[in-house]
Amino acid sequence: RQAVYTSVFEDIGAMEFNLTGSNSMVPSGSTSFTAYFQPIVEVTPNGAVAEVRLYNVTTNTPVLNTTLTSTSQTPEALKSTNLNGSLATVGTNVYTMQMRLQSASPGQGYSAICKGAKLFVTWT
Repeated sequence: RQAVYTSVFEDIGAMEFNLTGSNSMVPSGSTSFTAYFQPIVEVTPNGAVAEVRLYNVTTNTPVLNTTLTSTSQTPEALKSTNLNGSLATVGTNVYTMQMRLQSASPGQGYSAICKGAKLFVTWT
């Protein structure tokens, strides 16, 4: 469980995704995958807006199609579009989940909480 109280993106978790090399995560015989970024977020109080995204630490770039928003004061499961084509496909890449308060002033009692997140991958 991680919380953010600022209007700038903060790292709140990390994961590794490896498509090639000796430690590849690709099952034998698989040729493609679908992947979805799925965080669970809540914000307080009413009027706060949380933004979450994946950030590729290896390449120092935000991952396309992963910026999601929530205004829910109860845990809300979010889901990106299919990230095949947005994730790096060569070598091991480290990703971090980042979160910020988009439209609330820090120090005003606003917060965003991540209850959990995953990169859900299906191989075919």
